[in-house]
Amino acid sequence: MASSCDGDDLAKVDQWLATRPDLNEYGDPKDTMYMGGSPLFNEMTGEMTSKCDYLKKKFPDEPWKKDGSTANPGTSGSAAAAELAKIDTWLEKKGLNKYGDPEDTMYMGGTPLFNEMTGVSKSRIAHLLEKFPDKPWNSSGSDL
Repeated sequence: MASSCDGDDLAKVDQWLATRPDLNEYGDPKDTMYMGGSPLFNEMTGEMTSKCDYLKKKFPDEPWKKDGSTANPGTSGSAAAAELAKIDTWLEKKGLNKYGDPEDTMYMGGTPLFNEMTGVSKSRIAHLLEKFPDKPWNSSGSDL
């Protein structure tokens, strides 16, 4: 099954999930464990599904497409979007690609967000927070 998501959809999904501390990167409760490590691979059929398709089945109303989603009171989709914009500005100033690596970096499978060996995916925000846990994009100093 081909994914019905493009890069913008996946970015919106990641932003929405970042506003939901009760959910993991797949939109399931934070403490969910998966047989095989990922809900994207069906061990019975041997078939993979995309993260977007998995989430669209789980959330058919696609809450990530709604402006000012109130799915999680106290957090804001616009706050996550602002954080991502700040990250992207910092990455650009540092001469890094959207994953925090040198611009000319090539990835097996096209992205560092999917581990082909384990079948586990992660959001871009989660990847960047793992890579830069001190959130240098929030520094007021001139580390650029």
